[in-house]
Amino acid sequence: MRTAWILLLALACDGKVNDDTAGTDGGGTDGGGTDGGGTDGGGVTDGGGTDGGVTDGGGTDGGGTDGGGDGGTDCTATVESFRPTSGSVGVPLDTTVSATLRGSDATAVIELYAASGERVDGALHTEEGLVAFTPSAPLLPDTGYQATMEWCGGYEVWSFVTVDDDGMAGDPTGNVYHLDLAGASWIEPASVGPILAGTMSNLLLLKVLSYGTEVEIRLAWSDEAGLRQDLCLQTVDEVVTDVASLPAFALGPADGTLVMAGEALVLRDRWLTASFAADLGELEEASLGGTADMRDWIDVLGPSVGTDDPAELCDLLASFGPGCETCADGEISCLELRGERIPAEAGWIKVEKRSAEDIAADPRCH
Repeated sequence: MRTAWILLLALACDGKVNDDTAGTDGGGTDGGGTDGGGTDGGGVTDGGGTDGGVTDGGGTDGGGTDGGGDGGTDCTATVESFRPTSGSVGVPLDTTVSATLRGSDATAVIELYAASGERVDGALHTEEGLVAFTPSAPLLPDTGYQATMEWCGGYEVWSFVTVDDDGMAGDPTGNVYHLDLAGASWIEPASVGPILAGTMSNLLLLKVLSYGTEVEIRLAWSDEAGLRQDLCLQTVDEVVTDVASLPAFALGPADGTLVMAGEALVLRDRWLTASFAADLGELEEASLGGTADMRDWIDVLGPSVGTDDPAELCDLLASFGPGCETCADGEISCLELRGERIPAEAGWIKVEKRSAEDIAADPRCH
């Protein structure tokens, strides 16, 4: 019941904040510079903007060079970062090479070359603020690569070295990783996600049971203090089916649980992705998501608002921001959840298998 009050009170506050700040967000969208940015700047490649664009100071200097005084003909995009960063060692074999731009440049092209000079085949993807190259096959282990990008502002070169075999310092079997869901970036639903994070004090525990030709994972939950396993919550053992992508791995989708304020709620089609760090000290790029069906959550949230009807609960959610979406069976009672960049360090909590029978026979759980 405590979960319901926390969520609904916070939702009401959050809905007000969203309403008050709507004009601010809308202003940024209308004034963003789509017309004067990378779109027009892309055309400057043929008109000499490469030499007089970004280096000389963008639209102000470049406009005079073109003689027309139209700053929109200059390359106004700037490079913010590269991925992998130049000089990186231990880069995963399935990496995507990308550059983040401030602005847009539809003419930008990234190419990748192995140390032998052989050009790597792959697919190029561009969108506002991003240029990405995805190799068509995994890169070679322990190999140097050079990436190049030709864009409206010039020519960029950076290099990196891939991992040696699976790139890990050893075998993670037996390790237990503590996934701190409260520290994640909850991007779905946009306005409710951060509120949900405030109720997630229980750590999601991930224990590696085996690692090799078969990878088996056990998922459990900690107590609210994050000090030990909650033995009154059932554990789940899952097998990683795609071992070719290791050290990156994926679990699900499969129905699971999400614990908020100590209460276990059903999370439909729960999925989890992450990658073992080279030193095995953490999981990198951990993300988790699934579908919250209000028909599963009504027993917890409903009494707080005086209803046992999932549709009425969805109407209440819609009045504060996000509304329910259509579920797989056609009912409009589902809410998608997605958390990214979950902190997940290797820890000390011991994890043991707990079945429904174990919990039923344990007097501490009643």
